[in-house]
This record gives sequence, structure tokens and C-alpha cells, in this order.
Amino acid sequence: MPFQFKQFFIDDSLCAMKVSTDAVLFGCWANANGHTLDIGTGSGVLSLILAQRFGDIKITGIDIDSQAVMAASTNAANSPFYDRIRCVKEDVNEFVSETKFQSIICNPPYFDNNLKAEDARRSLARHTDSLSFAQLAQAAWRLADDHCNFSLIIPAVSYDKLVQQCCDQGWILNKQLQIFTKLNNPVSRYLLQFGKHREKLIKQSLSIHQADGGYSDEFISLTKDFYLKF
Repeated sequence: MPFQFKQFFIDDSLCAMKVSTDAVLFGCWANANGHTLDIGTGSGVLSLILAQRFGDIKITGIDIDSQAVMAASTNAANSPFYDRIRCVKEDVNEFVSETKFQSIICNPPYFDNNLKAEDARRSLARHTDSLSFAQLAQAAWRLADDHCNFSLIIPAVSYDKLVQQCCDQGWILNKQLQIFTKLNNPVSRYLLQFGKHREKLIKQSLSIHQADGGYSDEFISLTKDFYLKF
């Protein structure tokens, strides 16, 4: 069944990685302007969320999985934003663009030494064998213009390694959001925004659920333009 949002729907049946709360939260938080690149676009959910939020951007979504590209292309074509999203099968390490990107977003592979998923496509999407943090940071730097925002979502356990690899490439962390699944739980995810120039670092936090299990006001406020339940 397609995942229905307020202005579009996502069919992720062909995709190794399904629509998740993390992806929606990331798409609702990330900044975008001008020509935007979605690395590892999957079902295209991030591209569609950004297209709804920013009416003047054009998005190129790339993925190494041909079925994901097919799904993302179909989802974009069936949306009100069909004329602003282009999806292509590309490896970001080899991807060449005639113009530099003003924004780059990525929900990257992050597992290093964990057991591999039985599904080969799911394993490819989830593990750094297919795209290391260093390769991602380098490719984004090459494709970014001088004032690009480079935004990522990462599990807390991978935070130190990813930030170090990005900083080694020259990226500067300018904004981060700590995500807690429930109030008083350990940090689950980090949403990060890097740039090529130093700005005042903004650190914030958000809990998805309240202590009683209901959604927090902050989560509802951030995602209410997309989820039907809010």
C-alpha cells in the first residue's frame, strides 16, 4: 500500500529501505535552496518533502539501485511537484553535474561491522561497503557550490566518525538536532548540517514521543504539513 501524505503519496514496494519516521523528520528539518541533490534517494520521500516545503527548488535524486530510481521517478511523476524532480541511476562517486549544487541531502548507509541484512539490496542501502563516510564527504564537496548546505541524518553511534570524516574533507558543522525517540531516553539520531564556511553552531534537541508515549508538540509542529494524522 502506498504511504499517503497530505499532498503526495509514496509507493516504496520496490525499495529496499521503506519510508520511516526518521526520513520524514529529516526532510521536514533540512534546509534546501536552488539546485538540490538527494544522494541515495530511495523512494524519493526526501525529495518530495523538500519540493513541497521549498517551492522554488529543483531536485536531482540519484541512487545506485535501479528499482529505487524507478520508484522515485514514479512517485515524483504522480506528485504535484513532477516538474521539479529528476531521478537518475548514478553512483555519487562517479556522478558528474554541469552545475554545482546549492543544497545536498543524504540519509546515508551507516552500518560498519554489523551483520549484513539477508536481502542484498537492503544490505547495500544500509552498509558503508557501498558508500563510506569519507567517500560521501568527498563526493559532496566536489559537487557542492561554495555556499552549499550539506545535510545528513545519522545514528548516534556513528556521530563521531561521520563528523570527523566530514571535517577532514573541509566541511564545517553549523547546525545539529539531537533526536530522542522518547523523553529521557538516550539520543537516537542526529540531524546535521555542514557548510564550507563557519557559522555560529546551532545545537537543538527534539523528542518524538512524550513520556506517556504520545507524540510531542515539537514533533507534531515539525511534521504536521505532511502526516495525515496531525
